[in-house]
Amino acid sequence: MSENCPDEQRSPAAAPAPSAERLRGGGLWRVALSAGAVLGLVAASECLFFATKPSVLLGLSWTERVGAPLRLVLASALAGIAALLPFVLLASLAPSASRFASAIGRVLPATAVAVLVMLLVDNFTITLFGFGIPNAGGAVRIAYAAAFVGLLARIWWRLPGASIPRSPAGARKAVVLLGLVSAAGLVALVALSEAGGEPPRLAAPVRASGPLPNVVLLGADGLDASRTSLHGYARDTTPFLRELSESSVVFERAFSNSGQTTGSLTSLLTGKHPATTRVQYPPDVLRGRDAFEHLPGILRRNGYRCFDAGVRGYADPLELRILGGFDVVAGTTVAMLEPGPRVRAVLGESGSHLLALSWARIAERLAHLFLGRRMPDPFAQVTSGLSSQESDTERASRLLEFSRSTSEPFFAHVHFLGTHGPTFHPAKRTFSAGKEQDRAFHPDFLDDATLEFDQRVRDFLADLRERGLLDRTLVVVYSDHGREYRVHAPVPLLFRLPGGQRRERVPGTVQLVDVAPTILEVAGIPVPEWMEGVPLLRTAPGPCRYVLSTSLGGRLVEQPDGSTRVEFSPPWFSLGRLELLGPGARWVLDAAHSREVRPGEMDPSVAAPSDGGARCCPPSIEEAAAVFAAALRRGGYPVRHVDPGFSRGEAARIAACLSGATSAARGPSGFPDVPASHPLHVAIEAAVASGLMDGLPGGRFGPDEPLSREEAAVVAGRLRLGAHNRGEPATGAVFRDVGRDRPGAAWIELLEKERGGTGCAAGRFCPDDPVSPATFRDWSARR
Repeated sequence: MSENCPDEQRSPAAAPAPSAERLRGGGLWRVALSAGAVLGLVAASECLFFATKPSVLLGLSWTERVGAPLRLVLASALAGIAALLPFVLLASLAPSASRFASAIGRVLPATAVAVLVMLLVDNFTITLFGFGIPNAGGAVRIAYAAAFVGLLARIWWRLPGASIPRSPAGARKAVVLLGLVSAAGLVALVALSEAGGEPPRLAAPVRASGPLPNVVLLGADGLDASRTSLHGYARDTTPFLRELSESSVVFERAFSNSGQTTGSLTSLLTGKHPATTRVQYPPDVLRGRDAFEHLPGILRRNGYRCFDAGVRGYADPLELRILGGFDVVAGTTVAMLEPGPRVRAVLGESGSHLLALSWARIAERLAHLFLGRRMPDPFAQVTSGLSSQESDTERASRLLEFSRSTSEPFFAHVHFLGTHGPTFHPAKRTFSAGKEQDRAFHPDFLDDATLEFDQRVRDFLADLRERGLLDRTLVVVYSDHGREYRVHAPVPLLFRLPGGQRRERVPGTVQLVDVAPTILEVAGIPVPEWMEGVPLLRTAPGPCRYVLSTSLGGRLVEQPDGSTRVEFSPPWFSLGRLELLGPGARWVLDAAHSREVRPGEMDPSVAAPSDGGARCCPPSIEEAAAVFAAALRRGGYPVRHVDPGFSRGEAARIAACLSGATSAARGPSGFPDVPASHPLHVAIEAAVASGLMDGLPGGRFGPDEPLSREEAAVVAGRLRLGAHNRGEPATGAVFRDVGRDRPGAAWIELLEKERGGTGCAAGRFCPDDPVSPATFRDWSARR
């Protein structure tokens, strides 16, 4: 019999399955094409799913909204074909292995079809009936799993497979056909490629100056400092933290930078403000350099093993695109879910994130069906006290498991949800015993939830102590924002240094964006210039700092399942309100709806700061407007309100206020551009008369001109040390762009010597650039 005889002339023993016989001339090469097509369909269905809900696609240009899904679909199809190519070659060149190649090769397309059907059915039933795989348990879960296996087996059996081209010519045709299809897809993929998938050139790991401590970051959700006995609350809601404070640094005036968990935890882990990263609320994600510039990434490059318990849907590192930051998230090895650099280079940052989210959706469902691993319900976790309590128990268990199984040094971050509200279900009833939870945020139940958080911290640190790890561990306890998303009331913030080597209560104003640089400070790792927070331990923060925070914008829309969805619109998307909280003043800007900066009410728990008689000057409306404008520009938002900038006149007001300088001038000033009617006339005269500021060439003062960084260093130095105390002569060797002959060189070098990190970038000071109000206030504070 000829080797090229048709299929119907083969012996019965060599005949394929009946379904394959019906597909005369089928062949495994067709299975390869089918695999590509089905994987492309899976990707397309997931892209359609994300396109119909708030997702990573929101905020992209229309070309990228189309390009990112197309890249993912094409890449998935090519991956399916490539995965089957070895089996096509094996079956074509080694006829005796054709049945084996056929049996194994059909697994991929069969699984892909089964997954596609699973996702489509699950999305349909959840949308219409509010029921699906996530809430299937017991016998229902087993039935789902059996249906999936049965569907997979049925598809596998019906796929053609054994009718393989047996001749070299047939093999060549199959390979050439698959090659042409792959080449065409590859060309299309390259044409649609997007820049920005590769990580930026990050600095080489900088080893710490000494032994690396373990770092544990434990957070409570929505907890005011005023509800904790750590900060003087009448009820002993945090007995362990109160005891721990005897060997810790406790910050009395710590504030959040965002009213939402997503924005707050992102700023906590990146050291960047939410307005800078544009991350406030799902589906916001880190993009570009921000996705690679964060605390866990720095720690990993210095040898740490990093863990995060994750808050799915709101603060999950994978969903937020904290790339290269964690080894384990919520008990899952990140390498299994996070696309590698080569995949990111092909798909771009948006396409690769779609891939990660799609793979996570599939993996979660399969793990739930076959491993019994319960799928998280993000909305229930943050709104149902009972669900929060259950998820917190699981988080605590995973934290213990990680710390016991990993090597040192390690970094672990766990954010507990039990105190979120509006209802609470603590396992132990102390303050709420015998009472009913008849209203939202019931204070007695909230206090019990706080006590339960305190107990979780106690249990974990006791385990560290038993294993001899506590004195080698930096422990940080915080809350992401205040009750009911408030940002203008203090939150708890405690640092226990390794060995409990420092005990202090710090009255100065700090913010959560300071946490990441402070952790690096303790670990002996240099703080990168891109972090916007400041280390808190080497130099005590002053009481006169102000805090910039953001709150959610958009429109809340209730969903059929009772959850809410936020609808965003450009150019603001999730950014709603900016707030500036300073000593004795609070200013608010509704970015999307108003062009005016307005005063906000002060929280009764926020007393005017006092630190050894230090004078704190409230920020003016002009200063607040300048701060808001600078923040909006950093994030790429439009500036709609009147922005006067931070002027020399405003600097004179602050300088005169901080120094207590006064002026008796009531008539015309010595400057032609500062008439007696000028609103800052008295302050400018006082600042000049006391030697804090000088006029400009030509006899002018320039009250509306921007204050340069050089002059800011001069004025700040005079405020701290006296107008005539210059210290040592300038060397000209501190900053590349500040020579010894520059007028303010001595003050600039003195400032750097005292504070450190005052440069702008790459060894430069940028003396002629305008200074920000926050920087000027920070430089002026006595420490």
